[in-house]
This record gives sequence, C-alpha cells and structure tokens, in this order.
Amino acid sequence: MLAGLAAAPLAALPIATAAFALNPDTALLALGRRWREAVAAREAVSEHADACATAAHRAAPGLPEAVLYREGDDALDIAHFTSARGDGRRWYSVGTSACDGKASWMRAMVHGPQTPRAVRATEIVAAFDAWRAACQATHDACGLTAADSAWEEACERVSEIEDHISAATAHTPAGLAVKARIAEQDIEAGNKPAQALLAGLVRDVLAIAEPAGS
Repeated sequence: MLAGLAAAPLAALPIATAAFALNPDTALLALGRRWREAVAAREAVSEHADACATAAHRAAPGLPEAVLYREGDDALDIAHFTSARGDGRRWYSVGTSACDGKASWMRAMVHGPQTPRAVRATEIVAAFDAWRAACQATHDACGLTAADSAWEEACERVSEIEDHISAATAHTPAGLAVKARIAEQDIEAGNKPAQALLAGLVRDVLAIAEPAGS
C-alpha cells in the first residue's frame, strides 16, 4: 500500500489516508478478494485442462511396435536399454534429455557405423521421435498444450498475490482471516503453508493481542 501511495497523485493521498484510518486493512482485504478471484480462475483452468487431458488421452496415437522389445534385441546387446511399462511390456524410451544415459547411448549409435545393432537403434529412435511428435500434435489439437500454459500462468498469479499478502501486515481480525484462509487452503490440500505466511500471521496475531506498551 505504501508503494501505491508513493506513486499516487497528491490529491489522492487524503482519500487513501482516510480509508486507512477507517480500516487499516483496506489494502489487505482488497488483496484477499483478488486472491479468491485468482483461486477461482485457477480452478476453472484446472477443470478445462483435465477435460483437454481426457480428450488427448482418448486420441493418443498408439505406441509403435518398433519401440517395443524384440527377442533378437538380446543378441544385438541393446535389450538392457529397455524399461518396464505399466502394461508389463518392455520398451525403449529414448527421450532427448541429456541426463538420460540410455537415450544418449541409443542416439549415439544412430550416428555410428551402421552395424545390425546401429540399424535397430536407428529404427527405435526414428519410431520413438515420430510417436512423440504425434503425441505433441494431439496435445496441441486437443487444447492440452495451451491449457497447460494457462494453468502455469494461473498458478503464478495466485502465488504472486499470496506473496503480497504474506508480506502485508494485518491490523484487524478481518486482515488476519485473509492470511489464515491461504494457510487453511494449503492444509486442506495436504500442503505445508509457506513459512513466510505463517511467520507473518503469528507476528500480526501477537501484535493485535499484545499492543505495544500494554
């Protein structure tokens, strides 16, 4: 609020000062309203993202046979690059992550001498990349990619408002309730409330309950 007053025209200062005198938590209560609106918007985005994810799952391209383990892979000494899937089948997940040693080795073989081992590796990598591209296209078409981005933005908006609320000082029970509602939501979701929020809440409660000089 102080930052806002510093940027406000001089004519607006008496109004802001009067509002603070009537309710010192005016700015904090306004943040509380913005937080509730942002949380509601985030929930709406989440529901939309869930619907997009369901549609994308239904339209997902099937896993190509080329990326599944074959009996001849043992003789080619590449079977150890497989990992188990939820359906019990073994497959070659050769993502592009530099931290994935299996992926790095498989992709390195593609660019080496074209031995039978390298030919099989080339087949696996090509099939995997085509499948991943098809999956991404499906996500785009179903709106999941955009929904995921919207979800991240909605979460950032809520987090930004929560940071402002945590940093603000509550002077009244209503102001304390704004902070307490955030902590309550975290607890109900099974999360630990932010340390800064709890520390500020305790500080403000003690300041109200035990005024200076009392």
